[in-house]
Amino acid sequence: MPSDALSSDLSAASGSFSVRNFSTADYHDIVNSGNNGASVPSTVSFDLRWQGPTARVGVDERNNSNQGWGGSFARTGATIEWSAQQAGFNFVSDAAFTSSSAFAMIGAERNGRFFDAGRGYRLVGSDGGIFAFGSSPFKGSTGDLRLSKPVVGSASTPTGQGYWLVASDGGVFSFGDATFQGSTGGIRLNSPIVAMAPTPTGQGYWLVASDGGIFAFGDAGFFGSAVGSFSAPVAGIAASPKGNGYWVLSSDGSVAAFGDAPFLGPTARPHLSAPAVGIASTPTGQGYWVAGSDGGVFAFGDAAFKGSAGGLKLTSRVVGIDATPTGQGYWLVAGDGGVFAFGDARFFGSTGGLRLNKPVVAVSAP
Repeated sequence: MPSDALSSDLSAASGSFSVRNFSTADYHDIVNSGNNGASVPSTVSFDLRWQGPTARVGVDERNNSNQGWGGSFARTGATIEWSAQQAGFNFVSDAAFTSSSAFAMIGAERNGRFFDAGRGYRLVGSDGGIFAFGSSPFKGSTGDLRLSKPVVGSASTPTGQGYWLVASDGGVFSFGDATFQGSTGGIRLNSPIVAMAPTPTGQGYWLVASDGGIFAFGDAGFFGSAVGSFSAPVAGIAASPKGNGYWVLSSDGSVAAFGDAPFLGPTARPHLSAPAVGIASTPTGQGYWVAGSDGGVFAFGDAAFKGSAGGLKLTSRVVGIDATPTGQGYWLVAGDGGVFAFGDARFFGSTGGLRLNKPVVAVSAP
């Protein structure tokens, strides 16, 4: 379909879907089409319009907490007129104003998951080695390459069918359906890169340096820098659900918010037993978790505390955190690849019992 065939004004709950003389194949019925049966070359034109909202409804975490999708929708009226032509046949409908609708709706939807959350995760080594568990597929690694600088972070695409790795010099490596959108690999940085976060579309990402510098690529917008915001090095970054903002985490546990990412705490400089190493957002964008290297977890906003490894004697320090799509659980990963699952986050395996070439530096879940 032409890219300009669809237009909408969601605030007014109106829209149109119109084409003229569009070439297509007529398969006669759905079964024949599904079997790729015989078809006839045809041309169609139609003008479908939605207008006159009668009711509005929103779907979010309050009425759909398990699947992670949501949106804003409006029940409307609709009209249509259409025509079709093929060899030996021609049809033209009555005018649009004569049509009536039994049900019509227009809206904007955020994709989610049909099944419940926590189906898998990937662990990333500082050499770019990838260890995939559960349903998260292995799409490649830099484990066999000689890197200029070590890998320090990773992020999954929305589909879970790809991921990026980022090195401390800002070099970015993409695998699967993750598209390369740029890097700082050829730039002389004031401070090393420490983490990355993807946009909701999977068509962009942010890199953050230890001094709080932000580097935006693809459809990632720049909403401000954290340079000068902290008295300790930056440890992590998390994007808001709409991709119009982000949180930056300092190793002392302080958080700076930019764009539409709300500041939810801590309100005073925290006194941590161990440095903060990662931050993960809830699906609503109204909360986040901060993880410490001792396995401590601190919940802010609507992020629910589901447990921590703070009371355990760890063989290796915790290096990262990631949340399930429902926001009802999270994983912690340690430098030896040990994985700790809380809430609805399921344990699918770890490298805790293996001898690794390089330490694990991050965990990422689709």
